Parts: sequence; C-alpha cells; structure tokens
Amino acid sequence: MENKVALVTGAAQGIGFAAAKAFAEAGASVALADWDKELVNKAAGQLKADGHKVLAIACDVSNDSQVQEMVSKTVEAFGKLDAAFNNAGIQNVLADAADQTAEDFDRVMGVNLRGVWSCMKFELPADAQAGQWCDCKLFFDRRNSGRPAKRNIPWSEARRHRTFEKCSARICSARNSHQLHLSWHHSYADG
Repeated sequence: MENKVALVTGAAQGIGFAAAKAFAEAGASVALADWDKELVNKAAGQLKADGHKVLAIACDVSNDSQVQEMVSKTVEAFGKLDAAFNNAGIQNVLADAADQTAEDFDRVMGVNLRGVWSCMKFELPADAQAGQWCDCKLFFDRRNSGRPAKRNIPWSEARRHRTFEKCSARICSARNSHQLHLSWHHSYADG
C-alpha cells in the first residue's frame, strides 16, 4: 500500500480503527472518518503518534453533502483516493419490531444502506486519477444470533444490504473493467 491513499468510515474505534491502522501500517496515507469528531481525532492522533500520515474527518455518512466534503478533503490532503473501507454502521434500538419508530428505522437505513451508496457515489469519481479501486464494505447478518424473530430488524437490513452489494459490484464492474470491487461479508449462518 506504499504511496496509496485509503479512506475508512466508522474509523474512530473497533473494526474501523483496526482497518485504518492496518492500511497505515501497510504504508498507505489514511483518512479516518467518523460521526464522532472527538473520537476520530483521538484515533487519528494515535496513528500520527506512530508516524503515520493520517487525516481525521467528522462525517455523518447519511448526509450527502458531508460525504462529498469527506471525499474532497481526502483528495485535497493526499492528492488521490485508491481504496475505501465503508465500515460506518449503527444498530437499531433492541426492541420489538412493533415498538420501533419509523425514525429509528430510517436512521439505520440512512447510515447502513444509503450511507454506503452515498460514499460510493462520491468515492468512485475520485478514483479516476488513481487507476485502481478497492471498495470494502462490512456488515453482520444477525439472523441466527439468538434473538427472537420479532426483533429481527437487523436481518432485513442485511438482506437489503446483500442485494445492494450484488448490484454495486455489477455497476463497478460494468463502469470500468480495471476496477476491483471487494466486499467482505460475514454471516453467523455461514460460520
């Protein structure tokens, strides 16, 4: 990843931070993005202290203008964009489906589904100068996690996301044959 630029959403902690650290340790310059400005600045500070080239960006991926600004800041800071790990995601309130609000559902879909689309919408044009593209997305399918079926909102999110992934892979493939589209899926049902 020497001389490459990676953008990681949901990068303030957990899997997102681990991915950002892995990109940085492999030699990439990394833009860390997260909705929590304080946490993403702290995460970027940890990587900077280790001598890595990083940029912290506060961004809500469900907001198109913030996503566009996130990608623009990455390209302005590092000159290009080679890879993205669209990891940002939230979990719905654990409650019976009948007790879920439309606002809760819309917020989850806005981040977990539309947010991935919005990121890709602005990331793909930014890769035109880079020549290669690697786009990773992560989601967990919880259909066999032991929760009662009436609380299975995450399963429906995963189903929609899986369909979206297949479509986005075809779009990337058809759009530019030299692009590599990598999706990482883990399903508890698959092991």
